[in-house]
Amino acid sequence: MPAEQVAAKACDPGQAAHQSICEFASSLRKRRQETERALVNRQEAQRRRQAERERASEVVQSFLRQGKYDSAIYAAIYHSRQLGDARAALEATLQAGALGSVYKDHLYVLDHWFPSGRLNAAVNGEIARRSRGNDCGIYNCTNMPGASSRRWAAGVGRTATSRSSSPASSFKPTRVKSAAEISRETRNRYRAAHCTMNNNANRYLCN
Repeated sequence: MPAEQVAAKACDPGQAAHQSICEFASSLRKRRQETERALVNRQEAQRRRQAERERASEVVQSFLRQGKYDSAIYAAIYHSRQLGDARAALEATLQAGALGSVYKDHLYVLDHWFPSGRLNAAVNGEIARRSRGNDCGIYNCTNMPGASSRRWAAGVGRTATSRSSSPASSFKPTRVKSAAEISRETRNRYRAAHCTMNNNANRYLCN
């Protein structure tokens, strides 16, 4: 029999001698109730996190169904932040032969997320294919494959995760952006990189 029940049965509020027993029974009851509330809160936080992950993953999948491979990779990196989503997007991109359509800065992040194996070889091959001597990328002036760890740490300061490591009590769900919003952000990134830079020879062709 749990200690709380034993103490509750032994407690007789009408007996002054039982005061300490009754206080002990009350403290055990409060402790149980607090534990139960904490468990409920943690389970609810886990459900919210799972719902957020599922919504973010669906955005990635929606882009893949439309054949928008760079947008899918962008959504996986910057919104879903799940290694599984990034892998699915990259695998689909490779299968479609569309790696050449992926924004180069996204390739540097993928190089860091997949540091070895077939996917890393494919990403590094594409980076090497596009590399030029004066290419500084987004965070430092080296386009050598394998240099993306410093880029990613400087730009975001975190790596991909397959699950959240935050305690349930501090969880604050964030709104998952819609496919239209992510698509617009991707388009703006391209425009900033290829249309507005002063040293870009194609900047006058983007109006």
